[in-house]
Amino acid sequence: MSEKDQTKLILKTLHLHTNCWCAIFKRPTASEKLPVSGMTRKLRSNIRSSTQFIKLLDDFFNMFVFFMIRNDLSVWQHCLKEIPMNQPIKAIAFDAYGTLFDVYSVGALAERFFPGKGAAIASTWRDKQIEYTRLRTMCDHYADFWQVTGDALDFAAEFHELNLNTPQRAALMDQYAQLTAFEENAGVLAQLKAAGLQLAILSNGTPAMLDSALEASGLAEYFDHVLSVDSVRRFKTAPEAYQMGPDSFGLDVSEVLFVSSNCWDICGATWFGYTTIWLNRYSHPLERLGVTPHRIGTSLADVADFAKELALSRREHK
Repeated sequence: MSEKDQTKLILKTLHLHTNCWCAIFKRPTASEKLPVSGMTRKLRSNIRSSTQFIKLLDDFFNMFVFFMIRNDLSVWQHCLKEIPMNQPIKAIAFDAYGTLFDVYSVGALAERFFPGKGAAIASTWRDKQIEYTRLRTMCDHYADFWQVTGDALDFAAEFHELNLNTPQRAALMDQYAQLTAFEENAGVLAQLKAAGLQLAILSNGTPAMLDSALEASGLAEYFDHVLSVDSVRRFKTAPEAYQMGPDSFGLDVSEVLFVSSNCWDICGATWFGYTTIWLNRYSHPLERLGVTPHRIGTSLADVADFAKELALSRREHK
């Protein structure tokens, strides 16, 4: 069997077993809304017992052992790299804060107000902002992102023992509503639109915050959808937040590429079923959560390259 045929066989088996697992162990209850692929629906109608799944898993294990014995690890590794490349990507969903807009650009204004502390204020502000979104979602105490951002700023000011007056607070909050966009954004987004891809923002930000940032950056024209978690009142990484992507595009989640510079966001999106690319703009280590993005880059230019690869792979596998 050629390496190409071996690759196809393993990929087919991997896809089958992944969907079997979903069919048996992730069947949604009446109160849950989980994305279900066509393959999973078929399997649910045919696989009714764990015994059947165990048999399939046993076949999969035997195949893995076969390639191990033959020392064909290169083929196996090649297969694992190929998995996301087979997805028919038709749309891209972008996180906003940190991905399209530089959340640390507020540090320059903070530095003017509090010399020597601008970067530290921006960092604490951002960390506490994300922490509050998680706590509020876990405890079902939603408050919109504008309030969360203000609360996080107040914490950062007290933490760093600053005398933050009302005009300074208002100026910093206004700056957050008009964050600096990364300079490569417009060119890359135009390229992706020209390739026929649907584009959306999927963000924790409020509609007003996102509209303000898009207007200030001049990027609004590139997006078909601007999705705020306000509509579901749960922040990422809640499944309800990620479900807005495929719902708005009218696509299966496997057909959407998700882009974020926040690794925790990428982990959540990958678990949810998106093909993902993490823009590691700040050279951070990978989160220790047992999940890996399908691609890692450093700027939006890497998204365009990955989208091209996905499109080429799709044509090759037709």
